[in-house]
Amino acid sequence: MRPFLFPVCLQVSYSLTAPLVENGAGRVQPAFVLDVSHAVMEALRSKDAAGKDFYLGGPEVLTYRQVYDVIIKTLRLRTDDTIPIPAWLARLMYGPTDWARRSLPPMPMDSWMFSSDYVEEVLAPKVVPAGALGFDALGINPMAVTEGLPIEPVRHFRAGGYGWGDMSQVADKVPEEIKKYYNLK
Repeated sequence: MRPFLFPVCLQVSYSLTAPLVENGAGRVQPAFVLDVSHAVMEALRSKDAAGKDFYLGGPEVLTYRQVYDVIIKTLRLRTDDTIPIPAWLARLMYGPTDWARRSLPPMPMDSWMFSSDYVEEVLAPKVVPAGALGFDALGINPMAVTEGLPIEPVRHFRAGGYGWGDMSQVADKVPEEIKKYYNLK
């Protein structure tokens, strides 16, 4: 959750917009952390796994657009504040931030998601190569990260808390400046 879905949750929950490079066309094959830890344990136990490389990708290949859609649906947000931006524009936008990162002392609230390195990362496919050893070679059936236990931590980002869901349905009388602060759209 932390390295993959957490930044996306923060972006769609607390940012005014969530830029999607090339409309989120980059592909990713996320794996649930418990499946990865199980695979590591199986690889350590197996003498056949010694010296072999394993590519651990979950059962779903998703685009970043699909990842954002799952997060927005899970958080029960009423609006989709993502904006598609071409890669060349993203690199141009993040250029000054990259310069500041290299030239100035560390800044508070500095996000790696707003850098040209991030643009390159989301454009490069992160999918298990065909024929590579993976979960199946270790006898593990990985869970999809879009449902069940793997998506549970995302629900804690819901406005109003885990069980409440979309506060905007019950917050009609809340002043506009408070709605903006708590992302009650």
